[in-house]
Amino acid sequence: MFSSPKNIALLAVIAVALIGVGSWTSGIFSSPQAIIENQAQTYVELALGLDQQKEGEVDSYFGPSELLEKAQSSTSSMDELLADARALANSIKESSVPETEARAQHLLEKVEQLITVIELIQAPGKLPFREETDTLYGLALPEQMPSYQEKLAELENLLPGRGTLAFKLASYNNKLVIPADKREAVFEAALAECRQRTLDHWQLPADESLSIEWTRDVQAAWHQYEGANKSTLRINGLTIGLVSGAVDLACHEGYPGHHAQFVLMDNADNVQGLPIEDSLVLLRSPGSVLREGAANAGVDLVFPFAERLAFERDVLFPIAGLSATEAETNLKIHTLVNELSSAVVPVIEEYYNGDIIFNAASFRLEREAMISSPIALLEFIDEYGTYSIGYTVARDMINTHLNAMPETQRWQALAS
Repeated sequence: MFSSPKNIALLAVIAVALIGVGSWTSGIFSSPQAIIENQAQTYVELALGLDQQKEGEVDSYFGPSELLEKAQSSTSSMDELLADARALANSIKESSVPETEARAQHLLEKVEQLITVIELIQAPGKLPFREETDTLYGLALPEQMPSYQEKLAELENLLPGRGTLAFKLASYNNKLVIPADKREAVFEAALAECRQRTLDHWQLPADESLSIEWTRDVQAAWHQYEGANKSTLRINGLTIGLVSGAVDLACHEGYPGHHAQFVLMDNADNVQGLPIEDSLVLLRSPGSVLREGAANAGVDLVFPFAERLAFERDVLFPIAGLSATEAETNLKIHTLVNELSSAVVPVIEEYYNGDIIFNAASFRLEREAMISSPIALLEFIDEYGTYSIGYTVARDMINTHLNAMPETQRWQALAS
């Protein structure tokens, strides 16, 4: 550790030679706090620069606009970003002093995560599936995944007709598709109910708001936290085909999902001002994966089966102009399909490790996990690696944790 002013000044000079980038090398080394603040700004600029090179790697940013503008005008290549991030990590290690040690360690973890992400982008498939999930997200997969044959059999019994199970599921769902002109109303009613039920358990700021933008410019739905308790959710209406899917999406993206998560996180950390490094959230980070899992796990907290059935049958089916006679069977099928989604893990592990080809993986995802769009899932994995475990592995882990505690404690546990 360098604790004396003399050593700190010497370190600042050395750091300038080491990093060669970053706004923190501009001669403002008057205190340890100034040094780490400028290191934090450099981290944000580098992460935003990565998002310029590969869009989608930053999940949310709600910091100063000037840092975003600076990143948008940067011409740094991926190699340059990686070299600068490594140099920044070294400078943080060398400049840490007792009074900034906790923040320095927190910042260093973020920079090292950024380095790992850039390395994996440059060399996709560099790490085996299980090693990547552990390295990037700190999640250890079970040695042996459970069998899903019993759930497949239950689903088989609920679906009429002939053909494969996947074919019968698609045929059944096709009869309950929400008309295009009613999808916005169905989703907004679901979102309002999710919000009210969440507010029964969580105290959110009075000025929080989630704006909905209906657009074909996104494939499905994309949440963006804007800061100051505000979010924007961009949705492609083509993806809201089924009533139960609309409920899932409203909970996952809104309440108690991503919007509510970021509002709570922002306000919990905002006692003395959110550190600049926490105004940026990398997509491929432990926190993001856990938030995906929590957003999925939160659906069952918002809607126990009987209450969800009543809401879908009595409110959403009529809004959609659909007969409510199928509401109960529909929800049972939907619940089983959600539970079967964990069956994707062994398939995508084999695909990611190169043990099976794309077409074989697509076939198995449809037959074994009832994935209706297996090609889209595999393309997502090609793009973002093992991040998809948040929707299954992290969800199951959080559900197990919540179910082991009294019901009265589950909402508070989900908030933390």
